[in-house]
Amino acid sequence: MHARIYQPTKSAMQSGRSGQSGKSGQLDQWVLEFPRNCRATPDQLMGWQSSSDTAHTIRIKFPSIAAAVAYAEGKGLAFHIIKAGARVKKHRAYADNFSATARAAWTH
Repeated sequence: MHARIYQPTKSAMQSGRSGQSGKSGQLDQWVLEFPRNCRATPDQLMGWQSSSDTAHTIRIKFPSIAAAVAYAEGKGLAFHIIKAGARVKKHRAYADNFSATARAAWTH
């Protein structure tokens, strides 16, 4: 089985920098999960998605990347690590909305 190890991104309800962890400490965790190996099909009775592959439902959380890698190597799992991209922040002022050199006209 091939697993992926990654650090989950913030949800839309979280704010602040990614290096700072909140009360839950979710941003400091790493996740090991298995991708889906077969496609999901609708259930005949209820119409819900179902699949014969149950490994994709497994999500194991670790406090560090070293712990996740040690677990995968200890269990003999093939894995790849997905690193998070760099955060790009554009510094802008509110007055830039009304500048004469703006690319598009301000509307509202």
